[in-house]
Amino acid sequence: MNMQYYLLSICALLILIQSGQMLDIEVSFKTPYCIKDSLYYALEAQYFQNKEDFWASVLNFQSREDYFNQNQLQKYYFNPDDQTKLEYYNQLEKQQSMLYGTENCPIWIKSIIYQDNSDQIQTQKQFSVFCGLDQYLHSEQLLLPDEMLKESIDFRKDKILFSNLNDPEILIVYMDLKQVDAIEIFNKLSHKNIILRYKFTECFSMNEHHIDIPHYKTNDTENFQGIAIDIKVYKYPKSPGDLMVTFLRYKQTIYKNRLHVLFDPYQQYILNLTRYSNEIREIAWILENHPSFIIDLNYTDPIEQALNFTGIVTKEQFFIVNHKCVRLNRHSSDPIYMNLQIIQAFKESIIFSEYVQNPQQLYQNILLIDHKKPVFRPKFLLEEQNSYLTLRKNKNRLDLSKFNQLIQQISKQGNYSNIKVQPGLMQVLLILDLSHSQDQYHFLRSLAEINKNHIEFEMRLIIVNSKSDDETQIGYVYKCLTTLFEKELNYEFLPELFKEDPIEFCRVQQNNIDNQNDDKIKKLKILKSHDLCQDNSICEFPFMMINQNVINQQQLLKAIALNKEQQGNIIDLLKSIMIDQLIKLKIPENLINTQTSNLFDIYLRQLSIYKYQTEHYQGDIRNQYLQQDSNSIAKLKILDFPDTITQQSLVIIHVQSQDIEFLENIKEWVNQLNSVKQQIILEIVENFNNHLIIGQLSLGQKTYLFVNGLNVDIFGMNKYRFFRLIQNEKNHLNLLLERVQLKDNLQKLKLINEIRITEYVKVNASISDDFNCLQEFNVAQNKTISLRKLKTVPNPILSFKAKVNVMTREAVNFISLINQLGLGLKIELALFTQRSVGIEMKYLPYNFFRLFFKDQQSNTQSKGQYKITNLSRKYDSYFIDIVQSRRQIFITNELSPFYELEDYGDDLQKMQNIQSNSLFGKSGYSLVFSLSQLRKLNPSERNPHIQFYQKRVNQLIKIGEVNSNPFNPLSRNLMNKKERFMLIDGSGKAIQTFYSILHQYLQLILHSPGRYFLMRENTQEIIQLDYSSVIESDGQLDEFEFQSGYDSVIFRSSELDSFKSNYNFQNLNLRKKNETVNMYYTASGSLFEKLVLYQIKQNLEDYSQYNFRFLIWEGTFSSPSLKLALAKLATIYDFEMEYINYPWPHDVAFQDQNYKRIILLYRILFLDNSIPHHLDRIVYRDADQCSLFNSDMKELQNTDIKGFPQAMVPHCRFFDNKGWDENKVMKDLPNDLLYFTNNVLLIDAKKYRESDYPDKLLDYYQAAIGKWGFDPFLLSQDFQNPAQVVAPIFPLDEDWEWAEDFCDPEKKKTAKIIDFQDIKREDKLSIAKRVCPNFTFNFVALLEFLRN
Repeated sequence: MNMQYYLLSICALLILIQSGQMLDIEVSFKTPYCIKDSLYYALEAQYFQNKEDFWASVLNFQSREDYFNQNQLQKYYFNPDDQTKLEYYNQLEKQQSMLYGTENCPIWIKSIIYQDNSDQIQTQKQFSVFCGLDQYLHSEQLLLPDEMLKESIDFRKDKILFSNLNDPEILIVYMDLKQVDAIEIFNKLSHKNIILRYKFTECFSMNEHHIDIPHYKTNDTENFQGIAIDIKVYKYPKSPGDLMVTFLRYKQTIYKNRLHVLFDPYQQYILNLTRYSNEIREIAWILENHPSFIIDLNYTDPIEQALNFTGIVTKEQFFIVNHKCVRLNRHSSDPIYMNLQIIQAFKESIIFSEYVQNPQQLYQNILLIDHKKPVFRPKFLLEEQNSYLTLRKNKNRLDLSKFNQLIQQISKQGNYSNIKVQPGLMQVLLILDLSHSQDQYHFLRSLAEINKNHIEFEMRLIIVNSKSDDETQIGYVYKCLTTLFEKELNYEFLPELFKEDPIEFCRVQQNNIDNQNDDKIKKLKILKSHDLCQDNSICEFPFMMINQNVINQQQLLKAIALNKEQQGNIIDLLKSIMIDQLIKLKIPENLINTQTSNLFDIYLRQLSIYKYQTEHYQGDIRNQYLQQDSNSIAKLKILDFPDTITQQSLVIIHVQSQDIEFLENIKEWVNQLNSVKQQIILEIVENFNNHLIIGQLSLGQKTYLFVNGLNVDIFGMNKYRFFRLIQNEKNHLNLLLERVQLKDNLQKLKLINEIRITEYVKVNASISDDFNCLQEFNVAQNKTISLRKLKTVPNPILSFKAKVNVMTREAVNFISLINQLGLGLKIELALFTQRSVGIEMKYLPYNFFRLFFKDQQSNTQSKGQYKITNLSRKYDSYFIDIVQSRRQIFITNELSPFYELEDYGDDLQKMQNIQSNSLFGKSGYSLVFSLSQLRKLNPSERNPHIQFYQKRVNQLIKIGEVNSNPFNPLSRNLMNKKERFMLIDGSGKAIQTFYSILHQYLQLILHSPGRYFLMRENTQEIIQLDYSSVIESDGQLDEFEFQSGYDSVIFRSSELDSFKSNYNFQNLNLRKKNETVNMYYTASGSLFEKLVLYQIKQNLEDYSQYNFRFLIWEGTFSSPSLKLALAKLATIYDFEMEYINYPWPHDVAFQDQNYKRIILLYRILFLDNSIPHHLDRIVYRDADQCSLFNSDMKELQNTDIKGFPQAMVPHCRFFDNKGWDENKVMKDLPNDLLYFTNNVLLIDAKKYRESDYPDKLLDYYQAAIGKWGFDPFLLSQDFQNPAQVVAPIFPLDEDWEWAEDFCDPEKKKTAKIIDFQDIKREDKLSIAKRVCPNFTFNFVALLEFLRN
């Protein structure tokens, strides 16, 4: 393989620039989105910037012109994701209008009335739809089936205005602000709770081209923003000293040592370049455009080579911007996501700086607040205190050698039902009350069930009596339960013991009580309930700790109270909590392979690392909900502060209640807070009209309580819980404001309220609990040899600290983004090589140039065109690869004039020199066009223009188990078998079926943002998916759980019987079965595409009696020329044709960066989803083949392969010991397995779809990468052959493939297909002319036909 072939194989667009001629290239990206008025972009920006100002503008909206005169928004609040978000509103409204018949209504309203059921869960009770405001006011609702009216409200996306919390009705108002009298509408709805969604009336006059193949017109589609378009830039290889050429030198060296020998010196070289950079743009240039570097095998940097930070410096990459920390992974390193986080930090920093003289101190406190949380470590935990009774079933020593293996199994499998946790790893401490409690009984019953059937744990018990201080009774019960435990060696007796009266239960068991434990019981220190409440803030029981970590008591008590009759819900919650605690457990390295009698000391040692320890149980306001996203928790923006504020004021409480008793109680409780009373302000309000409520709030409740702006769940609220809540809030704020200097102490409460309603209250989902950003950065900056401290302006608002690894996608994304930010900043940047932090490189990473949304790159006169400028003048040629990291797939639209096939006439030798003119040339899988030819088409055009249009959106989601527990959002139970799903669009049209990947993922292909329904075949359940963006909001994969219980986004099956009766999985893709021969190609490159055309034409002419269906893998591989040629063939031959696509699921499967290997792997992986589901058999053939007179493809397709999923021809290299030297795969292949070639492949597609073979192949592929690193030069068949152990291969007759260099010459007489594979790397055309009868005549005829 020559050098040009390899390097071009990783590019999709080659621009040839003649030496000395630097041309600017204009690139535009079009979408099928209808054009939105700039008014709505301004409103989105204003909503992001200041929700209070947004609602003031909307409620008083008069006209577009008036709005823009009053609102001059700063451009740095623009969010590039707004375009997709607005189109989501458009698609959602159009889909809903089609269902309800409200297309012609400038304003229409959906009314939802909520009701609290007996379980205190709000359910949607009544739904109505009204066309126009008058219909709503006169209750003239449209008559629609109930199943069509279900609605999901996303409290993160929807714009909600709460005006009357006592009203259980909420109105979803769809309106076009330019078409209605907004002031009149909102005046008439001033007492209503409103969700505002936009309606784009102008879009209805346009073609519905977004549903099928896009049909674009200049005036009716939007140009997509240029952010997140990756453009790879490579120096064209011109000398043997180039990096890639040097890489080829090592082709014959020992495989496993090949990569790092070359790559380590290159990393070092890049790192050293950054050490001498004095500006951000210089570092960006180094990382974006890695220079050519002549590698000397002995090259080393003495300093860097000696560095080894494995286990010292984190391998992770992250950045801190003021008070936010973002961990850089595949999702969170997307520039749109990073840009949003940075702008959010910028906006909040401006607000904080209005109140604080030293904002950097506040930022530091916010970053450290979760690591400064007081850790509960009371004295009764200490063993020497002898305060608890230990019930230990297993007295054997605990083997820790399998601990890491268990954690890996949990992380990989995710299904807790099959996890077996060895006894001793889990320790549960319970404080139980002798006083009878049904909640305590149900709790103990669930614990006993878990211990019996799921997770064995060791129990420690503390018993108190909240109604009596009689220690004799407690001692008697201790002795009773000790006897019962030693008799049964389980905890099943505990529920019965505490079901009614424990004393009476033990008296019944009097004869069985063993007095041998008297001495042990007498030594126990009996604790009193009022002492626990006074000394430790434990005032309610049961109280639970797992592995010495406190379980949020309110979460526990609420779950028990609401699920008394649904024991499974409590069990699911407790199991999830236990597994989470087990995952967090860190066993010291020196104990991993040892045995121990118990882990108690290890748990306590982990607690001792925390600086802040307390005897008091802490109940933070932020933990009052069952793991809800804080974006959904209601927050109160206080707009009107009372005059009673003093410099000591620290906590402000707002209460609205119809419960007179509760109001009197809270007044009394505040008065009893003697020590902190001067710091508390209590505001009892009739309504919250003078404030702005953000997030999710249950309507129609009697009481609403906000503390410093955060909504507090009043479930079970009593004096002790209120005292603890206020004290914990005060402690939290003291840590938050430590050493912070305020400009005005009277403004302290305003600052606290601003902090409380910001994003900081939610720990970034991409940051683990124990990931301390500041601590990790401090370690990194003290170890790196490349620490850069840079500023772009003298006094910047944004302050960055970042740790990145050179030559990674995350590093390039981050540095490129901040280099192009229009905001002033300073940065401390710690750079490392992957090797120095212990990352083993498995493949060559790629580098690329980034084109973002910087103003000077956008030609506003040309409506969103972007110029690729100033690449460099050092080199003559560049490779530029257009990739969409947002999973929005773009393909070329207006380049067809440059794709005409070349005119070669009869001279086939010209085919061997087509590199400078070809579209997809033999030099590689690359889009190639000549700028000189481009300019000839229009000499007056100064800048050539390339346009791409959006074809589809890919979205990978994670699917959860069927889960009947609505109170268990922690559940990670995943699908345990391969399943099928049907995707339905918002208007009820079935789009496609999908099979699960690895039992837990789905790769969805969406036409546009909007609403979709996903139906599960085996349960017929439906889940509703709302997409406003393909960027995950928290840097994680979206996860959806199908639930049989209540959830606001789930449809109950019983309510959708009529809806589902229209869909049948078996019939969706059912087509008339006929004797069609199905053939599958993955060819790319001008020569290979012509060879595919030659094959197709051969089959159509030689076997005209058959029906042929040709499936062409499209992706970014198939050129417009190939499509044009196939269209020409269709004018004279009768055949079916289909282009197939399937996005690579990057999140669950490693993707090789080599385009050649990608296209080779696509013929093997994901066949269950990529091949149309109505096909049962399909034949794959390489392009570089020709058919002989007896090559009947129908005969091949109908071959009996004995139930195997695939069939291939054994490699005839074993003939006379010919062929290349055995590679590693051949050598390691077991003796009982044949080695096959996959140039001809018969696929039983039905078998693939209905079995686990695709998942097994993918699992094997992932394991192979981890074991071997997958050399880029390995053949794709070198993956399939060893994978025979999971996906067996049936041997086809050897006549189906014959190759000149490998097979017995005598076998050619009976051969049916000749393959052009060879040892000498001879030109394919030369081989074809020699081995294929009449090839030259027929091939020239094909070229003549295509040309004419």
